[in-house]
Amino acid sequence: GSLTSLLAPVWDAGSFAIGALAGLAGDPNSLGFVAETEKQVIEHLESHLHELPPDDERSRRIVAQMQADEARHGADARDAGGRDLPGPVRNLMRRTARVMTRAAYENLRQWRQLLLNPRKFFYINHKDREHGDRR
Repeated sequence: GSLTSLLAPVWDAGSFAIGALAGLAGDPNSLGFVAETEKQVIEHLESHLHELPPDDERSRRIVAQMQADEARHGADARDAGGRDLPGPVRNLMRRTARVMTRAAYENLRQWRQLLLNPRKFFYINHKDREHGDRR
């Protein structure tokens, strides 16, 4: 089975807030946001392709299909009237995605640590808190 991220409520609240702001900005901006999001997701997936072993054809096909799906979503948003977003907005989106990715990887690292060695996990985190370390 899979584990639910402890950050799921944060992702949900952030997604709602971003969607609400994009909706208030009007359809051309909202659709432009969708198009830019899909573009950045395609770039992120490309980085995963570079990390896959060259002989892992199955995973490569899956990621390539995901990229094709994202490209279609972005094209649909542009065709429906999405406008290009200003550079500062695109940069903010990229920086926000990096923060989210780092947080997700840290969350995964902590889940893995907990599952592999729960006693050590709780002991280390208890000692960190005693010494004021808020990792």
